[in-house]
Amino acid sequence: MIEMPIIIEFFKNVFSIAWGFVIFFFSMFWMVFKAFWWLFLLFFIVVVIRKITISSYDNNQYDNDYYVEYGKKAYIDRNGYLRFYHSDQLVSRWVTEKKLGRVLRSEEVVHHKNRNKLDNRASNLEVFSNQEEHDAEHRYSNNNYCYYNDDYWLK
Repeated sequence: MIEMPIIIEFFKNVFSIAWGFVIFFFSMFWMVFKAFWWLFLLFFIVVVIRKITISSYDNNQYDNDYYVEYGKKAYIDRNGYLRFYHSDQLVSRWVTEKKLGRVLRSEEVVHHKNRNKLDNRASNLEVFSNQEEHDAEHRYSNNNYCYYNDDYWLK
């Protein structure tokens, strides 16, 4: 039979080894944090700004809640388009696919009629069979629309 003091000594040793690992990993973390605190701060600021940007988008005048019911979260990419986090798919392409009931071909281009990249209502989206047709629409509409007060109006 094992004596009680031996068991107590064994657990003391195990605890002191585990505590040593905790102290070691905390001190390593603290050294990295001290060296790169500005990087942690920058990361935190980017996350907060992105959250503010998305929440301000969610509260804007466009009714884009139809994709939220599918449990999809979106962010605004560097070009100003809304994309899904999980797949990086453009929300405008997804909405158009749901509207048409088919998957868009890779050469097809989705056009925002009012030129607002965040307005992904199905009624505002139009599909062109290729980039050349889309460019031609922009050349035509540049002659027939004027820009005023963050919106486009017919001349």
